[in-house]
Amino acid sequence: MVASENTIQNQISTDYRTQYGNDDVRYNTINKSSQATAEYYYNNFKRKFNILSRVSFLRSKNPITTNSFASQNSNLILYKITPYENYFDSFVFSEKQFTNFPFSVKGSISYSANVKHIFYENLKNSLHSETATGFIALVSRLKNKNIQFETGIQYSKEIYTDNFSKNLLTVLSPNFNTNIQLTQQLSFTSAFSVENFKSTTAQNTIYNFSPKIRYKIPKSKIELSAFGNNIFNIKNNEEIKILRFANYNQEKTSQTLAGYYMVSAKIKL
Repeated sequence: MVASENTIQNQISTDYRTQYGNDDVRYNTINKSSQATAEYYYNNFKRKFNILSRVSFLRSKNPITTNSFASQNSNLILYKITPYENYFDSFVFSEKQFTNFPFSVKGSISYSANVKHIFYENLKNSLHSETATGFIALVSRLKNKNIQFETGIQYSKEIYTDNFSKNLLTVLSPNFNTNIQLTQQLSFTSAFSVENFKSTTAQNTIYNFSPKIRYKIPKSKIELSAFGNNIFNIKNNEEIKILRFANYNQEKTSQTLAGYYMVSAKIKL
């Protein structure tokens, strides 16, 4: 059944210029959904190899969408029944640990797609969104446990298309993480990545480095540490995102949280 706020006949103001109301949603409207899901898992302990995958498809009948009317001074958004909405989602993850090679390889691929309809001044607008992501990483399994690292690369691509425009955003991000035990008392960890943003209208690169050093004072219960978070970004960098709203998509460039340094002392009682 539909939610109660979708069936209210009177218009509701949410801010100084936006009102919500009901177009053709009845109290007894039934939203039907059909979903099919398949999962597969394989784990070979002898070969140290595993696979995990999932595929899902959802089709909704009579879902609620919006019918928007915009003027210079106000926006009116009406809840409206649309014939259907489709959603597809899938992913595959796999990891392999080698016997004679002190590393393991892991990676995943995912893909999702959504088809829905909205209305603008009673004209139907079809929204198509696709998201594809993937990563592959090399993880150390060294006999010397004092030195370990992981390096890899991530990729994502988002595409949003309607009757009026098309927005595209890709993000490519290589990374390198380390964990080093220098002595019994002294350790060092770090995380480094580069994020390359590229959209239909803009492009930007963000470097991220977060180190941490920790020292345990011998024969005491005191531990000292100093670390930095995103220290290449003490001044706010800008990242690119595509935001999805009920009746439109928006490409937005926003500032990230600024990096910082911190020193701490911990005492075990």
